[in-house]
Amino acid sequence: MPAIEVDNISKRFRKRHRRRGETIALEGINFSVEEGDFIGIAGENGAGKTTLLKLISKILVPSEGEIIVNSEKLLFADITIALQEYLTVAENIFFLGAIWGMDRQEIKSKLREIIEFAELGEFSDTKASHISYGMRTRLVFSVAMTVDADIILLDEILIVGDMRFRQKCYKVLEEFKREKKTVIIATYSLNAVEKLCDKTLVLNKGRQVIFDDTDKVVRVIRETKNIESIYF
Repeated sequence: MPAIEVDNISKRFRKRHRRRGETIALEGINFSVEEGDFIGIAGENGAGKTTLLKLISKILVPSEGEIIVNSEKLLFADITIALQEYLTVAENIFFLGAIWGMDRQEIKSKLREIIEFAELGEFSDTKASHISYGMRTRLVFSVAMTVDADIILLDEILIVGDMRFRQKCYKVLEEFKREKKTVIIATYSLNAVEKLCDKTLVLNKGRQVIFDDTDKVVRVIRETKNIESIYF
């Protein structure tokens, strides 16, 4: 049984400030994900990557089609999630953990581990309003990676930190692969999907371009040097 089945889904949004008219965010998307697969979703900004992850996580509902997710333990980690400015780094860990379904005792037991992984030991009592963007992204990633989930959806989360910190992130994800967790990574980085993903879905302006083994997808994109030119 697939972990995720996406069956001919489309998503339309009503245009703001207009009584009529809709924007098509996604149209005719079809793919399935087996348990333990690492799947990349690649595409430029506005391609529909985030919308697709929100549909899979049931934050949004498809306008057409059906999505079946065969697990209750799903995490959607968005690097842009807002921290509470008036809370400290440590307090924001409790805040994020609660959003992602962790109980207080579980968060407390992992607090030091999260702070150390995020490299924020000197800032645990610093308010979020006084830390940098890079620190924020490291914090979000570090909390997300401690959540007990079978299916993990990551939205542009691999842009966190510098190259050294990203290598730490890759090691965590490689451990998830050994544990047979199902992971979908939305990114505009071909290097990230090439390094981590078994298969990759390419989106362009809301439409499915290709879904195949990552090595084939990357080869086609690099040969054409133009996503739009590889429509079937």
